[in-house]
Amino acid sequence: MIFSTSLPHTQARLLEPKTLGRLLGLSMLLEYVFEMASNFSWQEKLLTGPDLLARAATMRPLLGSSAMVDMVGAVIGIALGVALMLRYQAQQPLLTRIYVGLLVALLAASMTEDAVLMAMGRLGADLQSLGKPDAVDSVLAEHLLRALRVGIHLPTKLLGGFTLTLFFVLLGRARAIPRALTIAGIVTALIQMVAVGMGVFGFPVQLLLLVPIGLFYPALGLWLTWRGLDR
Repeated sequence: MIFSTSLPHTQARLLEPKTLGRLLGLSMLLEYVFEMASNFSWQEKLLTGPDLLARAATMRPLLGSSAMVDMVGAVIGIALGVALMLRYQAQQPLLTRIYVGLLVALLAASMTEDAVLMAMGRLGADLQSLGKPDAVDSVLAEHLLRALRVGIHLPTKLLGGFTLTLFFVLLGRARAIPRALTIAGIVTALIQMVAVGMGVFGFPVQLLLLVPIGLFYPALGLWLTWRGLDR
């Protein structure tokens, strides 16, 4: 295993396959826990039913905390993406750069969605401070914010699925994970893109199609945490 002599010792240790793979695996597990809690727990409670803005006003600390966690997680993901680029750019120069670029785009899209959620909380608090806002205006604002959130959320998840597909392709071409895991990752990511893509084109999102990636992603995270990347 050859590293440039200009690389500091700690950076060389970070790019060592086992260390980098275990950091990736741990990051994937933490991201999975956050995404499950965010998308299928508190966001579902926030967005389901009437009086959206009133609920959002009571959840402002949670909305702000979630946005911060989302941003920190995305920045860590970009840092690990840069580490992958440094590790494999000699083998896959174009692929690694595209992957890091997509991670940056994903951060921007996620922050836009978080901004909409935080706007729900701020608007709800402002309306409550007025005493008794006009019901029609309140309902119109709720529908507008719901539509805006969905309009950002689905393309963001589609971009996330494409980025994940590229991640599996990169690891597969670098022979950093076994071929079976590479194929399973690409297939499950493509299925996730089909599920989300249906929502983008106006059809109901088929949640059952999200099950394969929901099972494979944490399993790969555990595998990487245990084994690291192959040399």
